[in-house]
Amino acid sequence: MTTNANVRPPGPSLDALIVGAGQFAAAMQRPDLAARLSLSRDRAARPDTVVAVVGEYKRGKSSLVNGLLGQSICPVDDDIATATLTVLRHGTGPAIAWRSRDGTQVRESVDAADLPSLLTEGVTRTGANDISLVEISLENPLLARGLTLVDTPGVGGLTLGTSAATLGYLHIADALLFVTDASAPVSSAELDFLRRAAAVCPVVLVVLTRIDLHPEWARIRESDAATFAEMGLATRVLPISSTLRSLAFERRDGVLNDESGYPRLLDAIVSDVLEPAKSRAAERALAEVALAVEQLSSALRTE
Repeated sequence: MTTNANVRPPGPSLDALIVGAGQFAAAMQRPDLAARLSLSRDRAARPDTVVAVVGEYKRGKSSLVNGLLGQSICPVDDDIATATLTVLRHGTGPAIAWRSRDGTQVRESVDAADLPSLLTEGVTRTGANDISLVEISLENPLLARGLTLVDTPGVGGLTLGTSAATLGYLHIADALLFVTDASAPVSSAELDFLRRAAAVCPVVLVVLTRIDLHPEWARIRESDAATFAEMGLATRVLPISSTLRSLAFERRDGVLNDESGYPRLLDAIVSDVLEPAKSRAAERALAEVALAVEQLSSALRTE
């Protein structure tokens, strides 16, 4: 005869834990903790995996996004094109949506070939300061795997205001692609940003762009990798050429595509980001719950 006396009943779900901790935080007059828990709940529940592409101006961020998608979607070599967050996700379309800071939203179906010009013209027409987010929905094999790419504003000099806004967005991202180029070793401003980014984003991959323009790129990669190791940042440095990637698509040249470095970058995104994303989101949410409960319990003990 078997007995269930020692069988433990199932514990509360992750969602229930987050909700309960959020209610606790609200009752203790801690809206900051309640907001962080709400973000964790959304991140753990969403079906897609968000990867933010970040870097200084003119490092090849938008070219990188286009190379990953195999489509010319984001405008390149135009500072105004990176004036606001651009979110690219899988969906019927292509379609583009503008979300203003006052909450209004405009959505329209577009031709894929018109997207780069529409992004530039739209930001110019509406005023970059009035737009909080641009969303693009399109059918794409990479995005269909559950990946959502975010082309962030170019953080020229990684200035305090812009980098702070980008860091704020990283709280909801599953991974960060940090873009630097092969013209020189990573700068002190970039290192400072990476330190702060690694504290809020669980996965960081560094992408070294424009290796076709700089013969000494391998030395730069080794120097950057050594610097990251010294600062305790566990990351890969992945060299790529968006120019070679574009030529490979035009010529249907597999050898040229391999030389571009994009296949290795895509493999890293799949193995380091897409496959473990769900378990990492749950771990981050549990860590947020534990932190909130610890802070709130400490406040109660003090009282």
